[in-house]
Amino acid sequence: MTFRFTALAFVLAAAPGVIADSTISPANPYSFSANVGWLNNKHDQPSAPAGLVVSEYTVQGYAYGANIGWIRFGVSSPANGVRYSNAAGDTGVNHNGTGDLSGYAYGANVGWISFNASPSSPDRPRVNLANGTFAGYAYGANIGWVNLAMLATSTISAPDTDADGIADAWEIEHFSNLTTANATSDSDGDGATDLTEYTAMSDPSDATKFFKITSQTLDAGMAKMTLVFTTNGARLYRLQWSPDLAVWVNDASGIQEPDAGPTTTKFITFPAGSQRFFRVIAIKPLQN
Repeated sequence: MTFRFTALAFVLAAAPGVIADSTISPANPYSFSANVGWLNNKHDQPSAPAGLVVSEYTVQGYAYGANIGWIRFGVSSPANGVRYSNAAGDTGVNHNGTGDLSGYAYGANVGWISFNASPSSPDRPRVNLANGTFAGYAYGANIGWVNLAMLATSTISAPDTDADGIADAWEIEHFSNLTTANATSDSDGDGATDLTEYTAMSDPSDATKFFKITSQTLDAGMAKMTLVFTTNGARLYRLQWSPDLAVWVNDASGIQEPDAGPTTTKFITFPAGSQRFFRVIAIKPLQN
């Protein structure tokens, strides 16, 4: 009997994202400061303006505290179209794509609130890409520490004004415009479209860097395959197997977070058979 085992890498694109209402979970809209009380980060509390919108690159909008009024996180697009420089006139809170936050929020009644912390600090302000929960602390000289642990975002926004499936900020970051890349272009000629490169968060200017499985190892019992594949900390992953390329079965491990570093090693189990195909799907966090 002949056995065939083939591994593939795929990306799963989400519908284009648009910044509109706050992305903050209605069930978990609060952060807390012992000195000033609760801050509500949802857009309809107590009224407009809009609440926080967590995107792949920034956190924009307003939080509100009954004791201190509005806290501004950045209410216009960054000057470079990607992230705030936090120089005069271009201030706000940035998201590095993998969950860590930095930069500044501002309240007219309390001054600046810093989201800057050592990247290695366990108390650094961050958002969990797998479930949207926040953790860590921000700090304001006039209000002390702000605990983010009660806060969560329901989704991560990816504004796409030209509706090509590629987030505006990613296009500007890599191409300085919204016209070079689209759903079918392949800027580095590596066979992966720019849309695929964005969805996998790989480099669209380097033909050697694209989402792929780099090795596969089948165990002796022919029921477990170990896969090594390229990954990025801004993405999550799902493993699947198929007997015929027509029907794909999700591995019981569910959606996986990547390992630290440029590649991730995971294994997938499957029922015995004469032919099996495998694939890894890159997923945009909280968008699929």
